[in-house]
Amino acid sequence: MLAECFAVELYAYAVMSNHVHVVLHVDPQAANDWSDEEVAERWVRLFPVYMDEVIDERLCREKAQRLQGDPERMVELRRRLGSLSWFMRCFLLR
Repeated sequence: MLAECFAVELYAYAVMSNHVHVVLHVDPQAANDWSDEEVAERWVRLFPVYMDEVIDERLCREKAQRLQGDPERMVELRRRLGSLSWFMRCFLLR
């Protein structure tokens, strides 16, 4: 579930014929409390690596390790995972 990757709790939703309503609680501080490993794992769940249209677990693990080795990128990913804007962006892509 998308909300499991973000620092977001989904309380309720309603799918209408031409739009959707959601009731959310966003907790950006929660993302700051996650380890680098957890941040990278959540990000890779959102944006996995595909090989021949199938998720490649080995490449996903490598991507997560590369992310963890980049402190500036980790700061950015924490910010995104605690962002309502990024949650909605990913929600609309699904």
